[in-house]
Amino acid sequence: MNHAEPTASGRHVGQIFFQRAAELGDRTFIKLQKGECFEEISWGEFAALVSHALLGLCALGILPGDTVAIIGENSLEWLAADMATLAGGFTNVVIAPSLSDVMFAKVLGHAGCRAAFVQDAVTQPSGAVAGFATLVGDGR
Repeated sequence: MNHAEPTASGRHVGQIFFQRAAELGDRTFIKLQKGECFEEISWGEFAALVSHALLGLCALGILPGDTVAIIGENSLEWLAADMATLAGGFTNVVIAPSLSDVMFAKVLGHAGCRAAFVQDAVTQPSGAVAGFATLVGDGR
């Protein structure tokens, strides 16, 4: 299934998300616990993260229908990468960061991944896959 296909209402998930983000702007999208405090992330701030991730993929030449991996623990950045792939019409493959380099190469190759979001440089697979690009986070 291509995620770029419109829903029954004729709208694409990316259109729905960005329209909602524009409507809700400064309202809280999610609260993240940081120690004993909570950090509030607005819809607008989250939409900016998604936009940057999506633009990064486009700058790499990733096209709708291409497969993109997401390698890392659950986080705000992971969620933004997931929404960016859906909004861009890309297929995504979620891979546990605990896999060995050999298994990373097998999964990435088998899925035909053209790019990956990785949590940090430590998580980044060292095995090269032909035609493959990575977008590395700061490990937050």
